[in-house]
Amino acid sequence: MPEIKINPRVTPDRNSRYMGLAWTYASFSKDPSTQVGAVIVNESDNSMLGLGYNGPPSKVDDNSFSWERPQKDDPFAFSKYDIIVHAELNAIDHCGCSDLDGATLYVTAMPCPNCMLEIIRKKIAKIVYYDFKSNNNSILKNDQFREKSIKQAQMGGVRMELFSGNLNWISDWQQRLKDLGVLE
Repeated sequence: MPEIKINPRVTPDRNSRYMGLAWTYASFSKDPSTQVGAVIVNESDNSMLGLGYNGPPSKVDDNSFSWERPQKDDPFAFSKYDIIVHAELNAIDHCGCSDLDGATLYVTAMPCPNCMLEIIRKKIAKIVYYDFKSNNNSILKNDQFREKSIKQAQMGGVRMELFSGNLNWISDWQQRLKDLGVLE
């Protein structure tokens, strides 16, 4: 009798896998207007080092401040931007190691200039980012901040790569979970 060869199940490529995980982590953000997620991966052994999403520090009660964007007529008033930690910084802070030299950061939006400085300082070598710009009031749409981040990355030797993979595996997997009765 001939041997039947069964091929392995097709899974997402590396960039699509980690960007999908970054988007999954973004879903944990309680920010009603912008959700960003980040995953840091060790290039040498393909292991995940840190995960993060935008939100307040754990000691800050989610209900102790307004999640609204600041009013344009009073841009210096206390707002969520004074208490929210960006996904990239949370991923860095939640790494199980202190050495991120040569790592890759997958993030669902281009890092802001403040996060870029920390990325450079931690010697992260590459950023794979999704070109998510949120809505019109978001800093993610600010071309000056984006240009600053790109210039900082160039100066710090950080390679920037616009995500070009495929995230359809997320809906395919969701359908598989429905078929298995895990999801309704």
